[in-house]
Amino acid sequence: MRRTLIALGKSSGKIAVHHITKGGNVHQRAERAIMESIEIDGQKCEWVIVLDQGSRGGVGIVEGGVEIIDERTGEKKLVDRKVAIIDHHFSLQFPAGAIVSAFQHLRNIEGNCANMIGV
Repeated sequence: MRRTLIALGKSSGKIAVHHITKGGNVHQRAERAIMESIEIDGQKCEWVIVLDQGSRGGVGIVEGGVEIIDERTGEKKLVDRKVAIIDHHFSLQFPAGAIVSAFQHLRNIEGNCANMIGV
């Protein structure tokens, strides 16, 4: 995913990677706390992308808003954190509030579901 984001034009200095600790998973409070605390250039991350770990229901992966600096205006603003889950498992349950792309499943932030064709 890191390489893909860089190929799409995202600066490598604006990407942080967290590997889940051995025996852990993204649904554990300790792992969520680590992801919530990651900062780049003194700013908490606006987006969290979870790979192959999100195919079960539960609370949101990260909580709360995050203050960011608008790259166009230079002004600080508070925005909701966004979570994208990319998974190959079939499931009908995912963490709350996530944008999900999984085996035959797509759910946007509002929680609407649609079957994906050709996945």
